[in-house]
Amino acid sequence: MATTEKSDGSTDSEDEKSVGSETYKQFLGTIRANVGGVQPPMVAQSTVGIILCTYGDRPAKTLQDAIIVGRDQKNDIIQWVDADGRENIGLRLSAYEKIKGGFPYDMGDVDAIEDIIQTEISREETNKEVIGWGNTQIMEIENRYGEEDESQSESDSEQSEKEV
Repeated sequence: MATTEKSDGSTDSEDEKSVGSETYKQFLGTIRANVGGVQPPMVAQSTVGIILCTYGDRPAKTLQDAIIVGRDQKNDIIQWVDADGRENIGLRLSAYEKIKGGFPYDMGDVDAIEDIIQTEISREETNKEVIGWGNTQIMEIENRYGEEDESQSESDSEQSEKEV
């Protein structure tokens, strides 16, 4: 794979260059916009393709190039095949720093992420990378929201005691 040197001294591979910085950010943003909350913790790869290719007016090869860049070069995404055989994409923590919107999950997403981990553990050949991704997301959720929930529970308990 050939590389080219940029004016700042860093290099881009041909794949990264072919995707383009704005398209790559749109790719990450599309994943971000379709995970968490009422949506699943990972988005179906076909959904990202529809959004980028149909609504984003990008050629289908752009999705594949963006996946290569995100997975292999920048380590921003993870791919996972669910129990029904659908290919899904999730963002690693590093990706949230590159796009608007930030971290998409809250305490309500923990069960769905745990389901991904359990599905992977139940397989004959487990993908440890997916299990690590899930555990990292859960730890980040707990770091961001666990303390708020604990202080809210303590506050509710104190309020109940005052009412008695």
